[in-house]
Amino acid sequence: MGNSNGTKGGGMFNDAASSPTLIDCAFTANSARVISGGGIYNEATSSPTLANCEFKFNMAGIDGGGMFNEAGSPILTNCSFCGNTDGSGFNSISGSIDGSSSGNNLLDVGCVFGDINLDGVVNLADRTDLSAIIGICDADINGDGMVDGADLSYVLGYWGICGTP
Repeated sequence: MGNSNGTKGGGMFNDAASSPTLIDCAFTANSARVISGGGIYNEATSSPTLANCEFKFNMAGIDGGGMFNEAGSPILTNCSFCGNTDGSGFNSISGSIDGSSSGNNLLDVGCVFGDINLDGVVNLADRTDLSAIIGICDADINGDGMVDGADLSYVLGYWGICGTP
């Protein structure tokens, strides 16, 4: 998470002689600032096998925000890609993947803004996850480090009937 490489493979670089197997892994917020493969760069014929892996918010300067495949064809099973970008915008994978890949969410889309836990909706669970990340109490609504009348005032300011989303 949060790794960076100036050229290729911010999170992982697989040379031509390697084809690792990765299970239940996450590539999050990695970057290949100049070239390709923000999450993973697969050189030449490297064709890793990945199962139940997540690629979130990775970035590459040119191609493959999540994964760049030079010539190999990785096998992806139940992997998800969300919010990965490269020089052309949202782009999770550059190059081919193996035709036997299955159960993948390979959409080149941004994540739902504010959806910290990536469950597809913005709700209290996201606030709880965010609070854990930045170290504040869930009851500190305004984020000033204290639970006080200002937090209650904020909540009361929105008191009443909510419209449907």
